[in-house]
Amino acid sequence: MIQSKYSKIVINNKGRTFIAGDLHGCYDDFLYKLDEVNFNYDEDIVICTGDLVDRGSKSLDCFNLIYKNWFYTTRGNHEHFCLEYTKQNTQIDKINYRNFHINNGGEWFYKLPLDVQLHIANEIENLPLIITLNTNNKSFGIIHGNIPNEFKSWHDLKNKLDNYKEDSDNSKLLENILYSRTKAKLAMDILSDENQFIFPDINEIYFGHTVVNAAIKRGNLNFIDTGCVFKHGKLTLKEVGV
Repeated sequence: MIQSKYSKIVINNKGRTFIAGDLHGCYDDFLYKLDEVNFNYDEDIVICTGDLVDRGSKSLDCFNLIYKNWFYTTRGNHEHFCLEYTKQNTQIDKINYRNFHINNGGEWFYKLPLDVQLHIANEIENLPLIITLNTNNKSFGIIHGNIPNEFKSWHDLKNKLDNYKEDSDNSKLLENILYSRTKAKLAMDILSDENQFIFPDINEIYFGHTVVNAAIKRGNLNFIDTGCVFKHGKLTLKEVGV
């Protein structure tokens, strides 16, 4: 089976499976949500839509969740900010990118020693852009920002990423997945054609990135970043596969 670092398959037929929206450093809120559902750390798993870090007070704690055997995440654009900073070639480019990232909540990253920054960047480079979850004879997709309009099925996107090569021809695909809000904005428009929210080859797909007041479902697409890091926001945690 072909599977690249950009696309990961997670199988769970043991305990329960939960999907969490963007954490953004809200580590205590996340643990509180797990307590609410009596999360079993030996049997249950959580998959996050990305953006573990930035803005919140415990970004490093949230990032370190990737080392837990019950936790999985896609790469979010805020993780990608950390990675991109380490790839800047000149000192002025590094300064400019650092300032950009800090303005978007990334100050925690620049308080860390350089070797720790590089270690984190290396880990981020190995975080998948999408996760396909198989549980209880159902399949779910998890992605951070957007599915480009050219893809009409989940497995078309998965196959593309399984054969993804880092070059200029593919850079726009990565940017679209991480940064675009096209599908989410269309989902907020009640007049949007429902057919564009149906991916027939998978049970449901979950997105983060775009903050919504309450989780939105259109077709079999779910938008669950309910802005836990913001004043009136909250963290969405949803059990799937039941």
